[in-house]
Amino acid sequence: MNISQINNINFGAKYITNAPVQKFNYIKAKFEPYNASFVQIEPSNRTDYSAIKEIVKNWEYGMFTREIFKTIQKLRDGELPDSLVKVYAVTKQRNNFEKLRDDDILAIGEITKKSDKDIELEYLQVNPDLIYDYEQKKFKHTGSAFLNILKGLNGIRSIVLNSVYSATEFYEQNGFKLIDSSKLKYYWKSKDKM
Repeated sequence: MNISQINNINFGAKYITNAPVQKFNYIKAKFEPYNASFVQIEPSNRTDYSAIKEIVKNWEYGMFTREIFKTIQKLRDGELPDSLVKVYAVTKQRNNFEKLRDDDILAIGEITKKSDKDIELEYLQVNPDLIYDYEQKKFKHTGSAFLNILKGLNGIRSIVLNSVYSATEFYEQNGFKLIDSSKLKYYWKSKDKM
């Protein structure tokens, strides 16, 4: 899968591609395919900035949202190069990306470009309500969709990340291999781009 980053949206979050997740259908009492959207956050856009600021407040158990928001602040202030650091989100929104809504964000992640074809996933945070909610979850496979899209971005050859203990099984299920057990460092390499 090779995902083009060409789109026609100039303001606000940039639409990249569909993000296939599963949404619970309460009438049928089962999960069904749902096309969420994978977007690149524009830190200089006031709406994007505000949406991420709100999820920091609302995702009470989101351990990485605060760190991602700090990065967005540094990108906005020019303290980090936007050519190397990117923030992406999976959102329920299917249009109107110039007005990103915090209530629709399902997952958010930060990457750092290490070379033309290699990236490091600094943080990936799925909405904690989709992880820890004891009632019927409304969406699932959001984190996996995020990773699969990263793997398919133009020319990506490899992804490296440091996991938390509670996420190691998730990364292994998504094709990542443990390369340093002391740091819980994981690696994924494309079979197509070796």
